[in-house]
Amino acid sequence: MIICFVVFDRQWVSKVIGYTEQWDNNGWSAAQVIGAPDVYPRYGDIEGAWCMKTAASDHYITIQYSKKIYIQSINIYETYNGGSIWRISFKAPNGSWQTVWEVDGSTLPTVRSSRIFSPPIQTVTFPANEVHIEIDTTNTDVDYEIDAIEITGQC
Repeated sequence: MIICFVVFDRQWVSKVIGYTEQWDNNGWSAAQVIGAPDVYPRYGDIEGAWCMKTAASDHYITIQYSKKIYIQSINIYETYNGGSIWRISFKAPNGSWQTVWEVDGSTLPTVRSSRIFSPPIQTVTFPANEVHIEIDTTNTDVDYEIDAIEITGQC
């Protein structure tokens, strides 16, 4: 039995479950989103952030955190050509994905500076530790990079 008192928690990615592609298996791999940021606040095509190889409208990354919490915010550390995320979903206890934030992919701007992207997510009534992020990089003419992804919430 797990006893949980209402405690504010913040977590960094502990595991990458899946992704569409990565630039390489080292410096620009999907595994670069694990843990706290190591590129941010720098901006540019910098080794240490996850980068995709091609521009496409169907990129994604599915990530896991060490423990389930009632997620109240998500902070995505974009370090190169931000603005490509169009949908975020959390995994519900029944195994389905619940969309908590979404925009029309055709309206995505390209952000030419590093930033912490914190979209206003919907409140969920379940604890979660898996997040699915969908990305459309066709809005930019060059690479898109994510350094880290943090969640905050209550246990």
